[in-house]
Amino acid sequence: MGILGTLSLIPGFAYILALFVIGALVLPDPRATLIEVGPFKLSWVEIILLLSAVIASAEILKVSEPGVDNTGEVIAMGMVAVIQFGLVIASLYDEKFVIFKTTESLMMLVINGVQTYVAFRINSRSLVRTIAGGSVTG
Repeated sequence: MGILGTLSLIPGFAYILALFVIGALVLPDPRATLIEVGPFKLSWVEIILLLSAVIASAEILKVSEPGVDNTGEVIAMGMVAVIQFGLVIASLYDEKFVIFKTTESLMMLVINGVQTYVAFRINSRSLVRTIAGGSVTG
């Protein structure tokens, strides 16, 4: 397996979390306009939230393959959510984690948590359909 194959095993939200940290460390004001196209102005915060939603949706496709057990991928997604949750909680008690004491960090956590839940449900339903040999409702 090449480097791209190995990188595809890492949950997409881990990359989003890394981008969030880089942006928080590099940009003096993450809410300042970063990109301006005509009347449209995007800040780093808006870009990272948009990327979070897009990556979360794309990650769900990883586990939607009928008949394939993607439980490992769902667990990896959940582990990133747990790490992110820990960072948000740590930010409440330790100033070293202050970059996670933001609304956008909390919103990213919610997006990641919902993505993990939906991915788990889709993966388990796909496996039930495969085992049952047909369609399962509910």
